[in-house]
Amino acid sequence: MTPVARTILSLIALTLTTTTSWASWLDMDELGASLNGWRNKGGTAAEYKSADSNYRTYRPTVSPQEGGIYVSTKIDHIRGFGSDDHAFVELYYDEQGTLTDARTQMTIGGAKWDTKWIAAGVAVYNPGMGAAAFAANEIFQDLRTFVSRLNEHGGRANFPAVVRHNINLISNAVHP
Repeated sequence: MTPVARTILSLIALTLTTTTSWASWLDMDELGASLNGWRNKGGTAAEYKSADSNYRTYRPTVSPQEGGIYVSTKIDHIRGFGSDDHAFVELYYDEQGTLTDARTQMTIGGAKWDTKWIAAGVAVYNPGMGAAAFAANEIFQDLRTFVSRLNEHGGRANFPAVVRHNINLISNAVHP
């Protein structure tokens, strides 16, 4: 076996070991299907409408984290003539696929907001979607307050709901 072939086989083995050793995982195909497919930006994003406004979710980045996974993604409110608004979402899932912590940073125009880390209430709620729904709603309330202070309407006012919906869709696609 040539050194190049040995290196390639070693990398494949390492990749298989790393990706299959995570206790929880994100089904990217399931998530993409729920967002209208990864058909935009060279297959790296999904675009869709909500409340007559256009949005884009980028394919999340997933990495192992203390037995679970860390998931991050960017969501855009596509404004057409103006500059897009952005939300950066960070989520931690434990080895059972339960959301434990969530955070979103949003930029609308020049205004920025950080929800800070929100514990998903695992001790209060049963494992599973109860915790994800709790965290998604906490983030929604925080972002909605931020947007209402800006006196925004239309797609910008709907953006917090789109972020909440994305958190729920991602959580549905995470499996133990």
